Amino acid sequence: MKNQFILKNIVAIIICLINIWWTYDNAYLLYCYHFKSVFYFSMYPDWVLVVNSLIGLLGLISGILVINGKIKLWIAITFNLLIWTLGLLIK
Repeated sequence: MKNQFILKNIVAIIICLINIWWTYDNAYLLYCYHFKSVFYFSMYPDWVLVVNSLIGLLGLISGILVINGKIKLWIAITFNLLIWTLGLLIK
């Protein structure tokens, strides 16, 4: 029983870390587009970066809810796979 609890928390922390990276990557790219004087050959529209940042925040919230025991792990994994797929399709 304790091993399942530890495994659940480890997977939830991994989900949180992936979503933190996803949010940071998109928010930093949006920042670079507007405030750095670097020329990019191709650029994503702002709405794509904002939506992907919000997707990362939703995934982070789902990971935190798993750690707090509010939702089950399989629901969070399914939700994160769906939103990551949506984010990749948008990008």
